[in-house]
Amino acid sequence: MISTRLIPLAAIILCAGCNPGYCSANLDLAGSPDGPGAYPGAPYGSDVGSTIANLSIAGTQRDDNKNGTPSDDPLRTITLDDYRVDPGLRVLVILVAAEWCLPCQNEQKELVAEYQAYRNEKAGVAMLEAITQKANSSPADAETIANWATHYNVPFDMTFDPGAVLAPYSDPSTYPAQLVIRTSDMNIRWTHNGYEPGSLKDAIDSVLAK
Repeated sequence: MISTRLIPLAAIILCAGCNPGYCSANLDLAGSPDGPGAYPGAPYGSDVGSTIANLSIAGTQRDDNKNGTPSDDPLRTITLDDYRVDPGLRVLVILVAAEWCLPCQNEQKELVAEYQAYRNEKAGVAMLEAITQKANSSPADAETIANWATHYNVPFDMTFDPGAVLAPYSDPSTYPAQLVIRTSDMNIRWTHNGYEPGSLKDAIDSVLAK
């Protein structure tokens, strides 16, 4: 769906500042606010109205030209800048879920339908879903997201967030979580914890309308 610059997997753990147990952000240190087309500069934050840092995360990308099948088998490093520089995108939705979470499971049908509708309309909406815990609450892995994608026919990008870079952007006591980001400036326009049918679409449509 989007072109990706491959960088070493070791670059996943590049912390600009850490909370206990979590890396708060993996930054693209090559980016500069002075260069044309560069990722927006700091300060970064996790609240609505803040610019989200250029996170780097291991995951798999789905290929829209192959009906949502994985574009490649090996894990690759996805950066948020990959979405920003895609001229066809206007909105990035980041989703955080757990395999054991019933609301997360219930949300999947709606997510898949919404993504496919936006794709058919060429509305410019990308989604990246992180499954962070297995059914037994242990950390998720590549097999977890592969099984999840197969079970729910997920047509969008996925990660298991091995570096926990998404932890500052969601409430760990409440799954699922959703973030809506305007890709023109990587500004967080909406965040939510929990599943309320229709609320995510309303938030996406609000950004697309402007």
